[in-house]
Order: sequence, then structure tokens, then C-alpha cells
Amino acid sequence: MIKSLFLFNLRENKILIIAFSLIGTLYATVSIGMYDPSSAEALEAMLELLPEAMIRMMGFDQIGGDITHYVSNYLYGFIMLLFPVIFSIMMGTKLVSKYVDQGSMTYLLTMPYTRKKIVITQAVFFALSLFVVIFFNVLVIIVMAESMFPNDLQIWNFVMLNLVTYAVHLTLAGLTFLFSVLFSDASKSLGLSGGFLIAFFIINMLSSISDKTEFLKYLTPFTLIDIEYILEGGSHGVLSFIVLILTAIAVFVLSIEIFHKKSIII
Repeated sequence: MIKSLFLFNLRENKILIIAFSLIGTLYATVSIGMYDPSSAEALEAMLELLPEAMIRMMGFDQIGGDITHYVSNYLYGFIMLLFPVIFSIMMGTKLVSKYVDQGSMTYLLTMPYTRKKIVITQAVFFALSLFVVIFFNVLVIIVMAESMFPNDLQIWNFVMLNLVTYAVHLTLAGLTFLFSVLFSDASKSLGLSGGFLIAFFIINMLSSISDKTEFLKYLTPFTLIDIEYILEGGSHGVLSFIVLILTAIAVFVLSIEIFHKKSIII
């Protein structure tokens, strides 16, 4: 990995990373602040005023219960699916195709760095920045929950839910990175990345509308973020995490090999 390139990426993208981290923190703070175990019935009554399809699409159909289920369904049925997707679309394009499109990659390739070192650095930076965006939010939730409702949050199960969520988003990030490597035109890379990831998100939302559309969930990796199943503490979360991480690694490795062999005019 190239330390100077990693630090340059950090300087160039720190605002993006901070912005998306704070967005997650905002929603996390609101979700914990709204939680009141004594008024769960009032919250459910309020949700009943909304259309059923909307409630299911937003993941609010099982928002009641203890604080672990409440926060998980509030954030991980919609919010923590959408914002990391947008982050990945924006970041993935900036790390390779935009460099090539603007001529910066030509400069990097004239320096004493191998292609693999350059693209591995970009991939590692992508994975770590996505980790920060997701797990900064997790840290805030754990700290707030423990300070306001000591020992009520099932921390391990909640962390496992987030590990699976991170692994899903890392797999999708790998897809955007692959498009960024394949296409030197940043606008084309952005369009395809955005098209695929937003399509996955919309399909996942549509699968929640009714039993007739439930089959659509099998067309998107978001189906592996099975909140209720993971929070039960079984092996589902661990197995999903392992499969997804291996898939993400495979996609990133493929991207690295393609970039290594790709013809780039210097």
C-alpha cells in the first residue's frame, strides 16, 4: 500500500466521509432520543396512521419491542441501507475512473509504484472509509444506549447486525470499484454504479410492500440483512458475514487484476 496516496485520498475525501458519518449519527441520535419503553404502544398507534405499504417499505412494521429491535428496525430497514449506498457510488467513482478521466492516473503511473500497489491502496482506502461511515454510527448508538438505558442493548447481536450490514455494503462497494476500474469515463462509471446499486435498493423496498412482491428480495444482497434472524443470535449472521466478506474480497481482487492488465495510455 502507498502511504502518501492513502493520505492524499483522506485529505481529498474527508468532507465526504465526515458528512456521511454525521448523517448516520443524526439519525442514530434521533432514534435513541425517541425511544421510550413505556410508550411503545403510542408509537405503534402513530405508525398505524401511515399507509401499510409505506410502513413495510421503511422497515417500521416491527419497530416495537426492546431497544435493540427498535433501533435496528428504525435504522437498518431503510436509512442504513440507502446512505451507505450513496456513499459507495460517490466514493467508488472518485478512486479510479475519475483519476483516469482527469489524467491524474497518468501521473501516478509515471512514479515508482506498481499498478497493483496503486489500485490496492485505493481499494483499502475504500473499504476503510466505508467501515468508518458505518461503525462510527454504531459506536454512537452503543454509547448513547448504555448511558440512557444501561444493559438494555444486546450489544453483541447489534454488532453482528452491523457486521453483516457492512459486509453487504462492502460487496456493493466492490461492484462500484469494478465499474470504476472497467471504465475510464467517470460519468459512465458513475451511471452504471448508481444504476445497479439504486436498483438493488429499490427492489429491496418493493419486496417489502406485500406478500406478492416478497420474492423480489432474492434478487438483492440486502436480503441477507435479516434483522430479526440476526438479532436472535443464531449462526445466520456469522454465516452471512463470512459469505459476503469472501464475495467482496473476490470482487475487489478481480478489480485489481483487471486494472493490472488494463491498457492505459500514458
